[in-house]
Amino acid sequence: MEQAEGQSRGGLKDVVRLGVILALFTAMAGAALAQTYGVTAPVIEAREAAALMESLREGLPEAEEFEPEEAGGVTFYKGLKGGQAVGVIALTEGAGYAGPVRLMVTMDPEGSVSSVRILGMSETPGIGTKVAEPAFLDQYVGKSPGDPVALQQDVQAVSGATVSSKAVNAGVQKALATFKDVYH
Repeated sequence: MEQAEGQSRGGLKDVVRLGVILALFTAMAGAALAQTYGVTAPVIEAREAAALMESLREGLPEAEEFEPEEAGGVTFYKGLKGGQAVGVIALTEGAGYAGPVRLMVTMDPEGSVSSVRILGMSETPGIGTKVAEPAFLDQYVGKSPGDPVALQQDVQAVSGATVSSKAVNAGVQKALATFKDVYH
C-alpha cells in the first residue's frame, strides 16, 4: 500500500514537472511568435499598401492621387488629376458561399460603373470562381446609382454559383447606394 502511495506521488511529481516544462516551451514559442510578428508586420503592411495603390492605379490610371473616404462599410478612393475628380473606386464585399467576396468597383465621377474586379474570394474553384469572369462582371458596366441592379432581372447570375453571384451583386449594390449617399 505504501509502495503504491509512493508511486502515486512520484507520478504526480512527473505530471507537474512535465506541465511546467510544457508551459515553458509554450511561453518561449509565444515569445518567438510575438517577436516574429513585430518584425514582419510593418513589412506586410507596406506590401499591402503597395498592392492597394497598384490596384487603384490600374482602376484609374489617369489619377495622380487618391483621397480615401469611409462610409457605410465601403471604402472610397476618389481619383484626382490636377485637383479634379476623374473617378471613384469603391472597395466593398459581399457574403459568398465560402466567405467574403472582396470587390473593387470603379466608377466615373457621376457614379456610373466602368469596371468591377474581384480582389479576393474563397469560392469553389470552377464553379463560384466563375463570377470573376468578364461575362458576368461586365453586366455591371454602365450601371449608376439609382439604376435597378436586381439579380436574375437586371443581371444574370452565374449558373451553379447563385450564392457567389449574390455576393458580387450585393457588393456592387452597396457601392452604388453608398456612392449616391456620399457624393450626391
